[in-house]
Amino acid sequence: MFIFGVIVIMLLGACQTNSPQTVNESPADHPHRFLNTRVVGDYHLSMSVDHYIGEIIVMVTDKNERPLKIKEPFIEGYLLEASGRAHKIRFRPMPQTVQGRLFISRRGRIIGPFSSAFVYRAGWLKNVHDFTLNVKVPIKGTIYTASFSYSIPSAENRHHHHYK
Repeated sequence: MFIFGVIVIMLLGACQTNSPQTVNESPADHPHRFLNTRVVGDYHLSMSVDHYIGEIIVMVTDKNERPLKIKEPFIEGYLLEASGRAHKIRFRPMPQTVQGRLFISRRGRIIGPFSSAFVYRAGWLKNVHDFTLNVKVPIKGTIYTASFSYSIPSAENRHHHHYK
């Protein structure tokens, strides 16, 4: 009977899926070096927007807000405009240099050091001033999620040169 119980436990354990653990953002308990920063576990995720060229950058940093380089071909994001229009987007690693050498292949693949900054560029971002961005960043087998709400009047943003 004991052996039967052990076999059942082993079979039940074999049927479990090994899905990655997810860590959501937590309230900030200290000031941050970068604007639009979220605390997720022992890490920070920061977002910056440049409307002039139409890009969003997501920066991954450690608990001391030093760049944390990860090797991922992309990180996923979901952007919801205030108008209700939704976009599933992929942030690509920004090129990193070490001693003047670029470690991105001609096809855009990472072939060298990891990246701590991921970028998404699109012309339509030049005209989107109110949105919510949800991102998922895999770090060491765990998915870290954060949400950013962004709203700025175009007249107040000094980077909106295309409105002249």
